[in-house]
Amino acid sequence: MVVYIEYAFAENFLIDLVLSYLSLKASKSKIRIKNLLFSAFIGGAFALVFPLLTLPEFLAFLLKFSVGLLLCLLAFGRVKSKKDGGRYAFTAVCFFCLTALFGGALIGVGVSGAFVWLGLAFLSVFALGFVKKLYEKRARAKFIYDCTIAYKQREIGVSAFYDSGNFALYNGVPVCFVSPVIAFEFYEADGGETHAETTIKTMSGEKKVRLFKGALEIKEKAGVFEVREVYFAVSPNMLSREYELLLNSRIFEERTRL
Repeated sequence: MVVYIEYAFAENFLIDLVLSYLSLKASKSKIRIKNLLFSAFIGGAFALVFPLLTLPEFLAFLLKFSVGLLLCLLAFGRVKSKKDGGRYAFTAVCFFCLTALFGGALIGVGVSGAFVWLGLAFLSVFALGFVKKLYEKRARAKFIYDCTIAYKQREIGVSAFYDSGNFALYNGVPVCFVSPVIAFEFYEADGGETHAETTIKTMSGEKKVRLFKGALEIKEKAGVFEVREVYFAVSPNMLSREYELLLNSRIFEERTRL
């Protein structure tokens, strides 16, 4: 079998380039094109030299691991602080995980040549999509609170999301929206009483919603924030598994003014 050095170098150069780029994106590190190209160049050169070395299995693994750390450092740049150190470490972990995932997948299906690039393209799309979803979920988590709803001698523990676009009021009282599962607790404790109704505007038009009046406790790092008077309305479209209550932004605005 004939192995063309330029093809082998180009293949490893591009693979290291893509894996380093994805690792930097995953760690939200600054991407410097010069650093990436230099790192990929060293990776491509090492891939040509390594097969010529005769090393024990353990030393060969140690050398590969050390070069992987070096490639990540070259792509990342200088580590000037403890925060940079943590970000670099996370970049290196992502690099090794992606390398194992990509290499293991190719070995598992036994492909080479053009299929390598197809697999790398698929890995890139998957990794970027996964990272985006991961950081979106992390960003949402910053606005999720543990809350307790008090309604007719009943207390219901829920996870609540701070909805900056919810300004709904009824007679000057904030309106929060709950999932149908939580609303069932209200109906169950209802006793057949008549509740207030109001009209809200949605993207699909105006609709009437039934209101339940209760109280709310919001747990924060500094302690528990109590809202003694609040209305709850059912939102049939709330299907999230992360939260069951949409908090009214006016609640936080009024608290800030106080």
